[in-house]
Amino acid sequence: MPRKKKGEGKKVRQNGEKPKRKKKSKARLSEVEIESYADEISKQLVSMLGLDIIKVDASSIKGFVSEIVTSIAESRATKPTINSIVKKVVSSKNNFMKAIASMLISNNEVNSRERLEFLISYAPELAGKASPMLYKTAKKLNLQDIIEDLRRLWNLYGRPTPVRCPRCGFNSVMPDLTCIVCNATLSEREIKDEIGFNELLNNIISTYNREVIYEIIHAGYVVFDGELKPPSMSNKDSMEIILHLNRKEKEALKKAVESYKQ
Repeated sequence: MPRKKKGEGKKVRQNGEKPKRKKKSKARLSEVEIESYADEISKQLVSMLGLDIIKVDASSIKGFVSEIVTSIAESRATKPTINSIVKKVVSSKNNFMKAIASMLISNNEVNSRERLEFLISYAPELAGKASPMLYKTAKKLNLQDIIEDLRRLWNLYGRPTPVRCPRCGFNSVMPDLTCIVCNATLSEREIKDEIGFNELLNNIISTYNREVIYEIIHAGYVVFDGELKPPSMSNKDSMEIILHLNRKEKEALKKAVESYKQ
């Protein structure tokens, strides 16, 4: 019998390359399985994370959970178990709680002390930014301790301004004298009382020279950005409020100028 040629019956390598192996396909969850997983995991998480205290039920978080299940399943070569997904969510609890906090804010569903406390604890930066909305709920429920927490978070994460609103206590007065937290429209008199205007005006008299005082008298106003300043020192890049001088305040400045030694 003729002998087999060397290499006959074996796969021939082309260009010295090994034959490619077929990639193992991932064991993806079907849509029905994802739905089933999300239902069961949502129920477990509500109990485990205490979401029932803030009256968040399984149906409310099912959308988040479905996304998590899909993401985990797509990153694995084998099907994940319900327990493994639950453990993963619990291990990154803070991120999950922040997602719920964001949902409550977006849906304008922060309507109780429990939910306000939840936001302040798990998503302080979101609570700070959403203070104008959350303040209304806290005010309605007369939750002074919560309002104080919101003031602190507003200064850290919100849009604080140099002037504190005398109505709500937030640093939130805009140049047009409206408050972006409680929506009050304030008078210049209220602003002056809040910042201690008379004392600040006396400081200007003792700090600046005659020319600057003349400038203020002639202009009839000063600017405030945390400090009281003459118009020539205005900074357009900062949050400033213009405060006009009344007759009594102008007279005080004129007397100060007259008392200066020649």
